[in-house]
Amino acid sequence: MIFGLISGFFLNKILVAAIDFAAIFLAFIIYKDNPKKEVNRIYLLMTVMMMTWVNFAYIPRIIGKEYHDLGLVLLRAAWFATPIFFSLLYLLMIYLLGYEKQNKRLNILIVFLGVALGLVSGLSDLVVKSFYFIGDVVHIEYGSFMYPFLGIVSFFILA
Repeated sequence: MIFGLISGFFLNKILVAAIDFAAIFLAFIIYKDNPKKEVNRIYLLMTVMMMTWVNFAYIPRIIGKEYHDLGLVLLRAAWFATPIFFSLLYLLMIYLLGYEKQNKRLNILIVFLGVALGLVSGLSDLVVKSFYFIGDVVHIEYGSFMYPFLGIVSFFILA
């Protein structure tokens, strides 16, 4: 019984709450240090996208059986945030390493692709068509653009 609580729904709630707490704490500390510094703004926006991704991917698992349409909107919002998060993570690394002035075209391309891919995944069914439950487990029905989506996000990670 205790193992079921730890490995199931309860543990997920604790982990999501811990991620949220750590993200808010770090974003507050870093942004408060110097709100005008560009790298701090990038970090704050990246944190917002990460929290959107984590929370909006988790909430449909809680409400999805009763409110399927709302769950689908939130799930698509999570997938909207994912490429933007990774493009901001790329920018954060570039700024932290001091390479923001080099490869400006690549930086602009990655931000443009992140926003465009976010819009495609969030506002259409090309990446996430729907979701359904088998027991208590959520299964996502992916659209025809899922593999290109993963390829572009992988490019952000490897750039």
